[in-house]
Amino acid sequence: MEFIESPHRGPLRQACGCWLALLAALFVSIAAPAFADDDGRPEKPLCGPMPTEFVLTTDLGTRSVVTLDEIVPESLQGMIRTDRDSLTGIWISDLDLWTPASSAACEKPKASDCPAGALEGACPERPATENAYSCTASPTWVNNTFALYELETGSLYALNLWRVWLQASYPDVEALRALRPPVDYGGYSLENGVRNLDNKVYMISSMGEFETQGTGGQGLSIQLGNKISMAGEVYRSNVGPVIISESRTSTAASLIYHPTSPNQAVWKVNLRRVKKCVTAETFEQQIFPPRKKIRLKGRR
Repeated sequence: MEFIESPHRGPLRQACGCWLALLAALFVSIAAPAFADDDGRPEKPLCGPMPTEFVLTTDLGTRSVVTLDEIVPESLQGMIRTDRDSLTGIWISDLDLWTPASSAACEKPKASDCPAGALEGACPERPATENAYSCTASPTWVNNTFALYELETGSLYALNLWRVWLQASYPDVEALRALRPPVDYGGYSLENGVRNLDNKVYMISSMGEFETQGTGGQGLSIQLGNKISMAGEVYRSNVGPVIISESRTSTAASLIYHPTSPNQAVWKVNLRRVKKCVTAETFEQQIFPPRKKIRLKGRR
């Protein structure tokens, strides 16, 4: 028996081939890795392990090292989370402007009001009858870089490196970004806290801010013993997960901002994860966050 091929069989075979190709492409796209962030950028190659030490440089060129053992207790380091949804990583804050002391802080309290037994260096070195604070300081631009470690229990441990530039020298963020100057002064603190199941974050700093950049060429020195708390929440945004929070001081330094309450020195810290790999030597170079503004896309 002789089989005769239909004149429509060729086009039909081509059509089937196209459909199979489309199905294969769809399967590949489904099986491909998901985008790392909500802004559509593909996931980048994974970096190596988080740095176990961080090199910090003073304005005099002196280099010091903060190790992981100083940030996270050695007995807990086996519980550090490194999965994609953890907060473990390098985070950088937006540039924020700190205002100078309020006018009322120029009138009260007096230097003699500093509590007895306060941490050495916490009280101003002024005659007892003079005002405790000076209101001649200009506003400053502030930035923070965090090395943040999250444990399987939800505990958080962090190294917070902060920097300050005078607004008198750089009137707006654009000027600061364009010049990218060395910091005027800065320092670091160690922090620990917790991330709850509802993604609320609470952290508090160590007592004492160790100055790593120096002021007036003085080099390394201990600053006012501020205990700073940071309360916020983890959100999804157009730039990936971010931590939107408020920081508050709980010592006499708060009276600079609110003379009647020691708990009202409040400023925002908007942290976003650094997208490139960071080493011990490049940690302190993470200063200027991306220009892209954070737009929240709802809670995680």
